[in-house]
Amino acid sequence: MRALPGPGGRHLKFAIFKGNRFVKANPLVSKAVPTAIGFAFGDFLTQYMHRDKSLPFKLQIQKTVQMAFVGALIAGPIGLFAIQSLSQNIPLAAAVLSAEVFGCLIWQISYITICPKYRSGALQVASNVKQKLSDASESKI
Repeated sequence: MRALPGPGGRHLKFAIFKGNRFVKANPLVSKAVPTAIGFAFGDFLTQYMHRDKSLPFKLQIQKTVQMAFVGALIAGPIGLFAIQSLSQNIPLAAAVLSAEVFGCLIWQISYITICPKYRSGALQVASNVKQKLSDASESKI
C-alpha cells in the first residue's frame, strides 16, 4: 500500500482502505445511513425555506426524524436494490442515477404524506398541470 503525499497521507490511505472494506461488507448500512442523513437534511431545508419569516425559525423535529426513518428504512434499501439489480443490465452510472430518482420520488411521496402545507401545494401544482393539459388538448380539436 503506497502512502499518499503530504502529512498524514499514510493515515488517509489507511482510512480510505478501511472505509472501502466497510462499504463492501455492509452495503445496506452504507446506503441507509447517508440516505437517512440526506432525507433529514432535505426536510430541514424545506422547513427553513417555507417558514413564516415573521416568526423565529423553529424546527419541527418530529418531521425531520420521520423523514430520516423513511430514508433509512425505505429509500436506502430500495436504492441499494435498484443499484444492485440495475447495474447487472445497465452501466453503473445509469443504475446509480435511477436509484437517486427513486429516492427523490420516495422523498416527495413521504413529505406529501406528513406535511399538509406541502400536500396542498403539490395538489395545486397537479391541478394546474391538469388544467393546462386539458386546455392544450381542447385547442388542438
